[in-house]
Amino acid sequence: MRMPAAHLAATPCAILIAAVFSLASLPLRAAATPAVQWRELRVPRRTLHSMVWDSRRQRVLMFGGDGNQDAANPLPGVWQLVTGADPHWKPFTVAGDGPPPRSGMCAVYDSLRDRVLAFGGREAYGGPASNDLWQLSLAGEPAWSLLDASAGATPPPRWSATMVLDAQDRLVLYGGDGNAVYDPDVYLLPLGALPLAWQDLALAGPGPRARHGAVFSPITHRMTVFGGDLVTGFDAVPRPAETWELVLDDPIHWVKRASARPAARSSPIERATSPGCSPATRTSPAKSTMRRYGSSTSYRPPGRACRAARAAPTRGRAWHRRSCPRPARCSCTAGTSRSPPSD
Repeated sequence: MRMPAAHLAATPCAILIAAVFSLASLPLRAAATPAVQWRELRVPRRTLHSMVWDSRRQRVLMFGGDGNQDAANPLPGVWQLVTGADPHWKPFTVAGDGPPPRSGMCAVYDSLRDRVLAFGGREAYGGPASNDLWQLSLAGEPAWSLLDASAGATPPPRWSATMVLDAQDRLVLYGGDGNAVYDPDVYLLPLGALPLAWQDLALAGPGPRARHGAVFSPITHRMTVFGGDLVTGFDAVPRPAETWELVLDDPIHWVKRASARPAARSSPIERATSPGCSPATRTSPAKSTMRRYGSSTSYRPPGRACRAARAAPTRGRAWHRRSCPRPARCSCTAGTSRSPPSD
C-alpha cells in the first residue's frame, strides 16, 4: 500500500533527510585564526647568536652562536634573512677577517653610518670572554674591521650582555657574564667623538646579571631590562621577575617598575623544540611597546606553548600575555629602531 505524499512528508525519516540537506547547504565557518602565528623559515640551528635588523634594506643579519649543541665550536660566517613574499635564509658574503667565531656577542645596527656594531662574546664554552668592538660596514662591499675604543674605561671582557644604541648616538652596554664574574655597571660609548672612549657609570640599580632581555625605546629614551641570571657553581639562579628602566636623559639613573609580570627567566642554553632561539625583544616606535618571546627558567627547556609577552613603557606599564601555537622549529628576531641624532 502506497502512502500519500502528504503523509510521507510528515514521517520522522523525511524530517531527518530534510535536516541533513538543510545543514549541508549552510556555509562552513573557517576556524579562528590566531592573532600571533609562527612560520618555519629553516633558520640555521644555533644558540647564543647575534641578530640585528637592517632597517635600510629590510632584512635580518645573524652571526655567531653555538651550533648543533656544540658549545666548544661557535659557528663562523654571517647569514641574512631575506624578507618579502618568499622569506628565506642565505649566506651573507663579507670581505676581510672579522672576529673569531663567537657566542654571546651583543650587537646593534647603526642606521646613521650603515653598519653593525658587535661587542664581546666568547670563543668556546668555558673559554675567556672578550671586550673588543667590531664593525661590519654594509655600505658598498660589506667588510669587518676592528675599532679602537681603548681610550676610556674599557668594559671588562664579557658575553651574554645587552647593548642598545640610544638617540644621542651612544652605545649603552649593561650586564654580561665574564666567566662567572659579573659587573653591575653601565657603560656608555659616544660614537660621534674621536677617539672612541668608553665611560663607566656606577649606578644604583638592578645589580649584575647575564642572559637578560633589553630593548631601547626612542619615544621614552629609556632602556628596558627584564630577567637574566647569575651562575653559581653549576647552577644558573634567575634574577627576580622585575622590570627595570634605565633613563638615558641627564641625570642617567635606573627606575624599577612595579607591574604584573612574567615568571623569572633567563636565556636558554638549549631548547628541546627549537633551533636555539635567544629571547627576542622588540620595540614598536608607534605604540612604545616592548615584546618578548620565550626563554627558559634555570636553563630548563620550557614545557609550555610558545608565548609572546608585551609591556607598554608608558603610563600604566603592565605586562600582557599573548599566546600562539607552539612551533616545532622557530625563528626569533629582535631589533630596535632609532632616529638619527639631531645636529
